[in-house]
Amino acid sequence: GAAPPVPLADLAAGEVPADLLARALERWRPAMTGGAVAGLQWTVAGFGETSRAFLAESLGAVAPAGLSLAASGGGTADVPAELVAGGPVAAVLVDGDLRLAAAGTVTEIADGRVLAFGHPFLGMGPIEVPMATAEVVTVLSSEYSSFKISNLGPIVGAFEQDRQAAIAGRLGAEAPMIPLEVTVGGAEPRTYRMRVAGVPQMAPTLLGISTLAGLDSASHAGGLQGLDLTARFHLDGHGELEVAQSFDGETAAMSSASYLMAMAAYLMQNELAAVGIEKVEVELAPAGPPRTARLVGAHAERSVVRPGDSVAVHLDFAAWRGDTFRHVVELTVPEDAPRGAYHLFVGDGPSVDAARLMIERSEPVDIGQALDLLRSLHSRRELHVLGVAAGAGLSVAGEVLPNLPGSVRSLWSAAASDSAAPLSLAIVQQQGEPMRVPIEGLVRIDLEVERRQPLTSATNGGGEEAGAEGDGGEIAGAAPAAPAGAAATAAPAVGAGPAS
Repeated sequence: GAAPPVPLADLAAGEVPADLLARALERWRPAMTGGAVAGLQWTVAGFGETSRAFLAESLGAVAPAGLSLAASGGGTADVPAELVAGGPVAAVLVDGDLRLAAAGTVTEIADGRVLAFGHPFLGMGPIEVPMATAEVVTVLSSEYSSFKISNLGPIVGAFEQDRQAAIAGRLGAEAPMIPLEVTVGGAEPRTYRMRVAGVPQMAPTLLGISTLAGLDSASHAGGLQGLDLTARFHLDGHGELEVAQSFDGETAAMSSASYLMAMAAYLMQNELAAVGIEKVEVELAPAGPPRTARLVGAHAERSVVRPGDSVAVHLDFAAWRGDTFRHVVELTVPEDAPRGAYHLFVGDGPSVDAARLMIERSEPVDIGQALDLLRSLHSRRELHVLGVAAGAGLSVAGEVLPNLPGSVRSLWSAAASDSAAPLSLAIVQQQGEPMRVPIEGLVRIDLEVERRQPLTSATNGGGEEAGAEGDGGEIAGAAPAAPAGAAATAAPAVGAGPAS
């Protein structure tokens, strides 16, 4: 199958394009058959106008006359319970409170086998998609392509082949579907229960569009707003994965749907092992206008510290359309912090997660490690701190081994293992706390650790061990440290600019 659209490192950094869902749907546009667009007809039920128009534009189902994707009545009372040759049939992608299907015509029925459409669906070859009866309510003529308004009936079988000449399936067969529950909070919380076709190449996109449709039905699909997303993936044989993220602005709804899609796509399409999704629960909490505050500066109360010291770090934020405010983080320097340069990376959860991955440079080598990494990710609603010191370690087979003795490092070097990568920095401290609003930005604060007991041999005041500053300055785009003798200052980096 295709690689996931967003690699693991980008997922960790929260870097999911807001238009990811739209780009995925565009790949479903009808194929050209004999110089004309194949007659695939999309039908929906329960989708609001915003999500329906988005689907129509993405799927290329907008005719020159301005027709948008047709909304079916959704009722099944008058829809035939059986398929007939020459009659309508639907490939069901989303079923339940919201429905999405592609409708076409039955070509032939023989011995429970069904041929339909007379052209490909999406040209995917072997496929498992529910088959339902349908009823054409009316046909709207257009020079570009006639447009059918259909009602969907009960599921009566499953399509199993999507080939150039037709789509084929069997009556009575069952196609796997993934239960999805989308709850949109607010003054009147609403919950939508659906099932999406479990095809690995399609399911992530269907989860995304169903989430967007739920927001639309609850009137939260557009406009300037803040959204907090929590998603729980129940995985086949791998327990539960819960992810959380916050989104702000005009694209908050689309970004949340794209993020959910990207996470599901990594699970189902990653190169380590395909992960079956048994159920997905999505909670979306609308939060009024955008709230994200930018981290614009930081400083520690002193730049020279000792192991075990408590240090206050003052952070300055620029609120959305508001004044700046200060937040203080109390840190305790680890007792085993080595003498010399000590760097603090402070910022929003995804930015600090990205810095952590750059420092450790450890790619998962099995799905268990990848899931552990996903479970360790943080949202923009969290402030995180990494304490980083010079260290000689290795990244081996996806596991980080910091601060190894020279004898162990030399053994790995002698073995010439391709899976071992040297590490020049070690993370010796991690700390986090929730924030009242989402934040964005990353700063580096440079400290100097002095040991409590004076050394017996002469030194240059710790200058020999301060060489890690150069390494730290290359991480996450952080600016160089303050000159020697200056007060400790923060170097605004990712997402942190001057106060407005």
